[in-house]
Amino acid sequence: MADKRIKGITIEIGSDTVGLQKALTDVNKKSNSLTKELKDVERLLKFNPGSVEALAQKQKLLTDQIENTSDKLKQLKEAEKQVQDQFKNGDISEEQYRAFRREIEFTEGSLKGFENKLEAVTKEQNQAGDSAKDTGRKIEGLGDSFSDVGDALAGASGPVGDFVGGLATAPWAAMAGGVAAVGGAALSAALQFEDADAKIQASLGVTKDRAKELGEVAEEVWKNGWGESIDEVANSIVTVSKNLRDLPKEELQKATEYAQILSEAMGVDVAESTRSVKQLMSTFGMTAQESFDFITKGFQEGLDFSGEFLDSINEYSPQFKAVGMDATDMFTLFKQGADSG
Repeated sequence: MADKRIKGITIEIGSDTVGLQKALTDVNKKSNSLTKELKDVERLLKFNPGSVEALAQKQKLLTDQIENTSDKLKQLKEAEKQVQDQFKNGDISEEQYRAFRREIEFTEGSLKGFENKLEAVTKEQNQAGDSAKDTGRKIEGLGDSFSDVGDALAGASGPVGDFVGGLATAPWAAMAGGVAAVGGAALSAALQFEDADAKIQASLGVTKDRAKELGEVAEEVWKNGWGESIDEVANSIVTVSKNLRDLPKEELQKATEYAQILSEAMGVDVAESTRSVKQLMSTFGMTAQESFDFITKGFQEGLDFSGEFLDSINEYSPQFKAVGMDATDMFTLFKQGADSG
């Protein structure tokens, strides 16, 4: 999506004149690679929230992403004066200039988001370290207690003595550390789900029972591997619920997962995709799943070549309906238009 915002703008680098889109190729490519790897790590953390290795990888990837995004922002800032001059001289349109300004805003927002995530991960690691220290101290005390028991039963023989000896040498720290990690992860997830319920209720103004039901949908979507966090999925649930009102629980879950697929695979904003789904549903009487199927197929077949695919659905659906055509007719004509350029 970012490439489309700056398409057609050229800048001078040294003695060469290049497209700004091309100038940012390396940082955009690295950003996409880091984003993909971050999603893999996030999915691992869903199944193993206490993984020290995964947390360390996430911290490293976020650090790299911050560095890369900072480089991109620096390049955009360096090009800003040239773009302003081009706009003043009439070399680029006002739409292109606004798009360039949005690209800077998007990049600054992304940088801030990565910095916040890194801060959160670092805090989580520090808390995990403090918890491990506390557990270690408790285990030391527990070990002393077992030593006292061992001393008291020093004269015991046979099974009793063997048992006591086993207690004295058992790997308590390792075992308790594992229990602490699992318990901490479960508690963390439970608290996040409670936060999600509260956010949903506050955002939609629904009853506590309805918020709980929607929170259960968010939990299922997250467990199925969609969204980088429970909080992100909760935001998606809120957006889908606002745009696609009165969907049954199961259909709402499917719609949210479809919206996340478009978001993660195609870079389509959840609010944008669900608005178009709502238009198809209200205009042609389609279900949410049928609408998402049409839209997903459209993206796969290149119907968003101009970046206006969803806008076209919103604008032209009523017009196609008015002349007796259905969604299949509309998408067929969109496809013919895309194929013919």
